[in-house]
Amino acid sequence: MNTITCKTPFRVSRFSAEAPEGLALDLQGSEISTGRLQFGLDPRHTSTGELDYETRSVKVGFCVKLDFPELATALEGLGFDESYSAPITGILDVEGEILPDHNLNGGLHGKCTIDPHPLFPNGGLQVEVLEGY
Repeated sequence: MNTITCKTPFRVSRFSAEAPEGLALDLQGSEISTGRLQFGLDPRHTSTGELDYETRSVKVGFCVKLDFPELATALEGLGFDESYSAPITGILDVEGEILPDHNLNGGLHGKCTIDPHPLFPNGGLQVEVLEGY
């Protein structure tokens, strides 16, 4: 007898986003621009998820990294330890609804757990994906 599973695990093979303008950052009491921000998968880890067609839901854990090349160059030029210019990494856990056309566009939302980084020693960085974006 054949059975059809309603839950389908998957591996994320690509993910990228860019914020060309960057963000304002308070660094030692001075506001500076991060410059361009590049988001992508952290190649050291595997990102996975699961489609559940019974509940029409999806859950994904993206192992992400955030590169900030202009800020990294500036920090190195100012004599900061190289750990300050290393990419920021974390796990972006999102969930959402599988739409009738099997699309997930705009339906994912969730939060990112950021790994420790010298730029944010007290955990001052928060990343969240809002539903609809």
